Amino acid sequence: MTGSDLPELLLSRPGARVLLAGSGSYAPGSALTPVPAVARTVADLGRCLVEQAGLAESGLTTLVDPADPKELGAALAAAADAAEDVLICYYVGHGLVGPNGDLHLATRATMAADDQALPYATVADVLAGCRAPLVLVVLDCCFADRATGVRLALDEVFTAAQHGSYVLSVSGRDEVAWAPEGQRHTAFSGALIQVLTRGDPAAGPFLGVDDVYMAVTRLLVEQRIGAPRRQSGWPAGVSPLALNAALSGSGGFSPYRGLASYGSQDAPYFFGRADLTRNLTDRVAGQLSLREPLIVVGPSGAGKTSLLRAGLVPVLERASGTHVMVLTPGRDPIATLADELAAQTDAHPADLRQDLHREPHRLEELLAGPGQRVIVVDQFEELFTLCEEEAARRAFLSALEAACAKAVVVIGLRADFFGRCVRYDELTTALESPVIVTPMTATQLREAIERPAELADLTLHRGLADLLLADLAAGGPDGVLPRLSHALLATWQHREDGVLTVGGYLATGGIAHALANSAEATLAGLDPAGRHAARRLLPRLVRPGEGAGDTRTKVPLAELETSETGPVLEAFVKARLLTVGAETVELGHEALIRAWPRLGEWIDADRAALLARRQLDHRARDWAEHGEDPALLGSGDPEEFEHLPPLSDLTRRFQAASLEAHGRAAEARWRARATTVVAALLALVLIGFVAFLLLG
Repeated sequence: MTGSDLPELLLSRPGARVLLAGSGSYAPGSALTPVPAVARTVADLGRCLVEQAGLAESGLTTLVDPADPKELGAALAAAADAAEDVLICYYVGHGLVGPNGDLHLATRATMAADDQALPYATVADVLAGCRAPLVLVVLDCCFADRATGVRLALDEVFTAAQHGSYVLSVSGRDEVAWAPEGQRHTAFSGALIQVLTRGDPAAGPFLGVDDVYMAVTRLLVEQRIGAPRRQSGWPAGVSPLALNAALSGSGGFSPYRGLASYGSQDAPYFFGRADLTRNLTDRVAGQLSLREPLIVVGPSGAGKTSLLRAGLVPVLERASGTHVMVLTPGRDPIATLADELAAQTDAHPADLRQDLHREPHRLEELLAGPGQRVIVVDQFEELFTLCEEEAARRAFLSALEAACAKAVVVIGLRADFFGRCVRYDELTTALESPVIVTPMTATQLREAIERPAELADLTLHRGLADLLLADLAAGGPDGVLPRLSHALLATWQHREDGVLTVGGYLATGGIAHALANSAEATLAGLDPAGRHAARRLLPRLVRPGEGAGDTRTKVPLAELETSETGPVLEAFVKARLLTVGAETVELGHEALIRAWPRLGEWIDADRAALLARRQLDHRARDWAEHGEDPALLGSGDPEEFEHLPPLSDLTRRFQAASLEAHGRAAEARWRARATTVVAALLALVLIGFVAFLLLG
């Protein structure tokens, strides 16, 4: 089956959103029994949906042990508001019977069913207002089928709104849900993870929601556990949830992320940074009184993003009353900030953008409210690599400065952009005492190699960890973590019966060559047209350095998606060498720029064109922002636009307008010259005629 034959997966759509919420630990005095499997279930299922079902990490929200019903309800409302194509609301934990015999979902503060537990009726009210046409609810809790009465009313709302609903209740009205003692997952969710990762030999090449339901039911019945209930209002022709790994040979669950950073859902597999995470958490705790940002700085490949997202953020989110916002600046940092704020308030993003562009210091009052607030600005260097407008940079920094009065602002910064920050007064004091992400020690690296394998029930061949560490030491300090993580992922792909072998590692090319070999193999798997498209596409994902090294850059997906580039994107995303978000594409990590010689050669060959293209894009945006002022058009010389990478829609309009203006100006000059010539000829004729009369 070719790439073009593969159907779109349900959760691969940009408007797909998933909330995985679980409650497994409770406040002192609660009568509820702790369920240790909940946290791992949520983490593993989140990873599974990303890796097996094509869900973008930006579309996944995981919430373990919500402090109270308000926090659980707010997370649900945010996911429902963001979902445009499909919404999955998944709860695992204690279900309780309320005073009226209805279902309530436990939170960490729950003492009894009617005390600090979220009524399912509230869930139904939130979901009824979701604009996504497809909504799936999974209740992995006791007494789940007590949602039936509300569910029927909810289905009437869905029908009126032309929604498709699918509700899975793991237990009956008076039944408990199973979480076998000592097992990693709850019974139902464990079976679901098994089906998604290993597939179902009895099903076809793709698994729809009903296929998954039937496969999970068979597994539970074989274990003598009751079958889950379903009520489906799912329309016909819905995209499959996942490929059938039993037939495709792609089954299994990798605890290694490859080039991708670890996110909050990956926290259980994030090892080697415990001391640095504690230090960073302590610094955050004392930062509010300083009223300045806390800067986390380290070289590319040191693991800053993973430290922030899989180390710091989960710790903060477990703290009662702490609200965490995580963002990257992007091309328009104020707009990014406004979008994040809108997701947590009732305000409209466009209104917030306008207010913050006009008055950045308004962010202080927008953050007012109970609880501790933390704003994590990851990949802060995007303020210089993606944001082209100095005014936009200044506005964003002013907003962050104002935020420091009400929140702790944590900034993740690549070391080679440290000097760029010195010129801004809002950052100068913070630059004096940053948290430095130092290289991991051999002991820490060994932990990052061995502990994830243990959690995933994998075995490392004797001597493999020692060989990895020796190869890392020989390869130099640059980009250690992405090179290690990719080599581990590639070794996992060569595993033998759950064993990561030395032979499998050597077959990847080892630390030195695994990344380049993966890229070359992916390129070789394309047809000639695809390889040509890759040659033109991949250098566009790099921003040539000017006073710093080459960096990856985000490119709007709309500028890249064509019949030629589609297979390229699919192949490189599948190989985890590219990352596709809801609207953008980028390299999986900057380590690819240095580790893949062919890409480096392409960049060097295109460097002048890439720089010219970036300057042209900047001029086009400036032209558009000034009402398409003709005075800001290009020279109109066709050579100005030759030999450049493919242009965006805006730049093409700028090009066309420049060429048209150049043509009009050239025509006007030609007419002026022609008029001058005609006038001169007429003058000569007149002079000749007068001379003839006088001499005649």
